[in-house]
Amino acid sequence: KKYIDKKLSLHKYLDKSKILICAYPETAFLEGLISGPTILINNFTRMPLNDSSNNIHKKLIDCKISFESIHEAVLHLNRVAYDPYIWWNSKEVQNTVFEFKQRFCKIENKPVNSWKNFIREELKKII
Repeated sequence: KKYIDKKLSLHKYLDKSKILICAYPETAFLEGLISGPTILINNFTRMPLNDSSNNIHKKLIDCKISFESIHEAVLHLNRVAYDPYIWWNSKEVQNTVFEFKQRFCKIENKPVNSWKNFIREELKKII
């Protein structure tokens, strides 16, 4: 419990942490994937990712980003604990992270322009 902090403290520790461990594929997991080494421990039979072919789920497991059991995650963490960036920066892991981000957390270069265009289009419908 001494390592679990109060709510809304993720950003305070994200840059300082060697690896982020998440139990659910929500915002913290997405922010972790963007910032650095991150793993997810979750039995996806209970909460699958929105991917009907399950390809992305299989790739996350193959790259040791997602684990269905704590035991498997602990074995991986023990292997990469000294320098998780050796694992994290591998081509296969980075390709999988890129594919996941493209599908589930697309980040635009100029998000303000996207919002501006969206608002303009909506205003045209009203006027």
